Amino acid sequence: GTAAAGVLVAGAGGRGKSPAALLSLCSGLQYAGDDYTLVTGGREPRAHGLYASAKLKTVEDLRRFPALVGCVVNPSPRPGEKLLLQLAGAFPGQLGDGFPLRALLIPQVGGMGPARLEPLSPKDALAAAAPSAVAQLPGTAREAFAVLSDLVRRLPCFLLHTGSEPWSIPPLIAGWLERTR
Repeated sequence: GTAAAGVLVAGAGGRGKSPAALLSLCSGLQYAGDDYTLVTGGREPRAHGLYASAKLKTVEDLRRFPALVGCVVNPSPRPGEKLLLQLAGAFPGQLGDGFPLRALLIPQVGGMGPARLEPLSPKDALAAAAPSAVAQLPGTAREAFAVLSDLVRRLPCFLLHTGSEPWSIPPLIAGWLERTR
């Protein structure tokens, strides 16, 4: 996002959340987080950064993000372990206080051409985002589901078709945020 507003990218693992977030960070957008981000509901839903970190599955994934090479904490991860990146040193101006949320995006990997947004019903957005969000928070599943349910009612929801040109994701997000100010 920007200091004025941002989007929440949610959904099941392997759907392209991390690449969308990291491409956006590397393009100059604000970054609240990757796997763990605090989202507060209420009148103005807001994303808050927690750890200033990200994870990538493999060293091959890191090759797509040359700007992140110096951020890797564990360059030789154990089998099954992801690469951990600490981002604060490399991106201090982009890891601020978070931002107000203006939309919920559910990535859909694949397709041809540039990334694009397709409106998604709140019901379908909740069905796509809830399982992974609730699974991450054992013991607080009811509260997490309530916040997520409120978000999909308050915010416009979209499928983010990643297309075959992933570098088109950050300008798509930035342009949408600019148009909806």
